[in-house]
Amino acid sequence: MNGESRNQTVDSLAQLVDSCVRINGLSKEESDRLIRQLSEAYIGIINLSITYKDDNTTCAGLEYILESIDDFVDRQGAHLPDLPHKMYAITDQF
Repeated sequence: MNGESRNQTVDSLAQLVDSCVRINGLSKEESDRLIRQLSEAYIGIINLSITYKDDNTTCAGLEYILESIDDFVDRQGAHLPDLPHKMYAITDQF
């Protein structure tokens, strides 16, 4: 992303997700929309983790982001689609 290093990109993604999951006072409709959007981002982050499976630092950062999304969705009483969400489960397949 614009000449950023991989670590800077993961940090930027983490900050973006953190800012999304810390939003308070969402209506049910807004919360549902955010959950849908985070679910789509979740899939993209899993894809990134597969791409960078040999980079432990990047995978750790991506796992943190996935856990942040999981936690937010759980707090909303919702569930992510049936997806593998643990890095060891993803990276061990390759």
